[in-house]
Formats: sequence, C-alpha cells, structure tokens
Amino acid sequence: MIFKFILYTFAGTKLLNANMKYLFVIFCLIASKFTNGQQITTVFDHTVIEENFESINKTWPQIFNTENIALSQPGHYEMRRINYESGNYIFPSVDNEPKAYEVLLNLAFTKNNQKNSTAGILLNSNQENGTGILFELRNDRSYRISNISENGTTYYTNAQEDGWVKDKQKVAKKNNIIRILTHRKKYDVYFNDNFIYTFTELSNEGGKIGLYIGPNSHAYYYSFVLKVESQQLLNDNPEKMDGSNEKMMQDLVTKIKLQQNEIDRLKGMRLNDSKNIAENKALQNTNDQLQGNINGLNQIIDSLNKDNSSLNYFKNSIVNAPEGETILALSKMVQILRTDKIELTRQLDSSKLIHEQDKINLSAELNNNKELQQKINQLNNQIQFLIRQMDWMNKKLKSDSTHIIDTLRIKGQGFILPQTPMNKHQPLHLKIWDNLPEIKQG
Repeated sequence: MIFKFILYTFAGTKLLNANMKYLFVIFCLIASKFTNGQQITTVFDHTVIEENFESINKTWPQIFNTENIALSQPGHYEMRRINYESGNYIFPSVDNEPKAYEVLLNLAFTKNNQKNSTAGILLNSNQENGTGILFELRNDRSYRISNISENGTTYYTNAQEDGWVKDKQKVAKKNNIIRILTHRKKYDVYFNDNFIYTFTELSNEGGKIGLYIGPNSHAYYYSFVLKVESQQLLNDNPEKMDGSNEKMMQDLVTKIKLQQNEIDRLKGMRLNDSKNIAENKALQNTNDQLQGNINGLNQIIDSLNKDNSSLNYFKNSIVNAPEGETILALSKMVQILRTDKIELTRQLDSSKLIHEQDKINLSAELNNNKELQQKINQLNNQIQFLIRQMDWMNKKLKSDSTHIIDTLRIKGQGFILPQTPMNKHQPLHLKIWDNLPEIKQG
C-alpha cells in the first residue's frame, strides 16, 4: 500500500517518466518488505535432516585442499577457509529442496580465529552462481543478513554501512544456535532463542541450503536440523497421491506414533535416571554411615587387641612361673590390698567422727563466746558509769562545803546525784569504808 501510494503520487504529479515508472514497479516487486514482529505461525513438524555429525555419511562432503577443509569429526563438522579474499559454501546432499521450512544450526568459532572471522548459513541458493540469502555471525559477537545476487550484495541489517550489527546480549561468546523459519517468501530469524529480525524477500523462493565459512576463518558446526510441514510433503509429491494417499497418511501417523513412543521412552528413562540418582545417593549415604561404623569397630578391635596382648603376657607369666609361686604371690598381694582397704576405711571413719566432734565443740565455744561478749559489754558499761561517778565525786571532795562526807559517815548509806542526770542506771549505794580519813573542817 505504501509503495502504491508513492507510485500514484508521483504519477499524479507527473514527476516520473514512463521508464522511471517501470523501474519503480520492478523495484517494488523485488524489494524486501520489513516488519517489526514475527510473521510465520506455521508449525514445521516433520524432520527431514537431523545431523549431529557423530559419524561420516554421504550427506556432507569431505574436502581437504590448499584453500578449504571440510571434514566430519566426532561430534562436529569442521570447516576452515585458508583463502584471505573470499568465503566458501558446503551444500549437503538433500533429495528435495523445500520452499517452506525451519532450519537450525549450532556453530562455534575455534580459539585460533581473529575478531573478523565469519561463519553462517546460506538459504535459497543457486549452487552454480552462489546467490541466496546469507546469515552470518562474526567472532566479535556481531551478525549480518545479506542478499547475494548476480548484480551484487545488499544488506537487510544496518544497510547504510557494512550490514554488521553488534549485540552481545543475543550473540553468545562461544556456541550460537541460528534458527530460521521461511514460508511464502517470509523469513523470521532467531539467535539463541532471541528473535532478531523478520522480512519478506520477493525475488527468492526455494533453492539449496549451504553452510558458509568466511575468509581466513575456522569454525565447528555441531548440529544441523531441517524441518518441514507434514502437509507440504503431500503437496510436493502429487504423483504419490494416486491411490496411495491413505497409505501415506498411515505412514505419517505411524512415524508420529513411533516418535511419540520414543519420546515417552526417553521420558521414562529420564524418570528412571532420577530415581536411580536418588537411590544411589541414599545408598552412598548408607555406605558412608556403614564405613563410619566399620571405622569405630576397627578402633574397638584395636583396643581389644591391645588388652588381649596384655592378658596374654600375664597368662604367659603365670604359665611359665614355678608351680604355686605365682598364685601364692598373688594371694599375698590380694591380702595386703584388703588389709590396706580395711585400715583406710577405719581411718576415714575415725576422721569423720573427730571432724563431727570438732564441729560440735566449735559450735559450743562460739555460743560461749557470744555470752562472754555480752557480759563484757555489760561490765564495760558499768565501768564507764563508775568512772564518771568517781570523777564527779573527786570534784565534789575537792570543793566540799556542804559537809556531804560527814553525812555519809553518820548515815552509812546514801546516793549522790551528779548535776547531769544519768539515764538507764540504778542509784549507786556507797559503802562507808572504815579506813576513810577524817576530813577536818577548816
């Protein structure tokens, strides 16, 4: 619609002459039309080729010369280009060349490559002139999609420059899986399950599929898978439809059932493997525990062997000793040990009794000490009181003007009250001593 609008616009304004209009129409027919999302929804359910390069076969050629190496190795197909100017293509032997298919290619560069080494896959190719749509990977994690024709090369990606797009998120450092779906001249491109690009190429449909190695490059191709739609097999072989359509359908159903059985078998094997792994782990744990028990038992056996050696030595000593001498010596030793035990027991009991008596005596002595301490405290209080009374009396005797002493002599008893009252003490009863000197009145 866009191209028609442009064409009608130019035609309406008469800016293009007839030749230019013709060329423009041709260009619209052969040019590529790009979209932003995937265009192909067809399911390719029939595998035509599934190659893991486990052995040499007729599908892939074996080449070894001064410019090219293409050899089937165990687990991969090796391609090396020694020429520095141009790349090379290898085309597998395929009976039919489908127009709609899905192709997967797993490749990786070897360690001795430069950053500009390239490898990839060519689709819808004319083997004689090398034309087709080329999907390339470069060793610096870049990709490019090109249309190679007899008139030259045009780029779908980054067309304003050399076509290369660097994307480290979608292009892996080592192995890369290229997946391409094509149907009715439409192409969806994936790298490592990441959607990369979609476009429509009107000029090419059908052709050979080939592996590509760039100038001075070296790569390993680990797998190659080609799938088509089951219905397409019937459409591409109409001569087999006459009277044998039912048989072909039965064959397809049989193949599908066989593939499903194989899938079920593989799933069962995987489940069995999981169970076997779990059982092996359990057995390994049991073996570890048993080994630990064995090690413990070995240690016990070593200890018992040592004890047995000692007992054997003791036994030999008894057997080799003079008759009755060893038994007599052992009896004496046992008797001595018993006597020592009795004596130690008696001493222990005696020590216990002495200790208990000491405890009783110490407790009684502590109680007596408490009573004595109380009496001492009382006597100290009385002494302090008497000392205060004597001090007061001495002062009174030195300054007696009231004839207190005569009064004491006549009456023989009485009490003396100090000027400061004495609390908590009984009145002091004084006894008149016979040898108390007379005090003369002056």
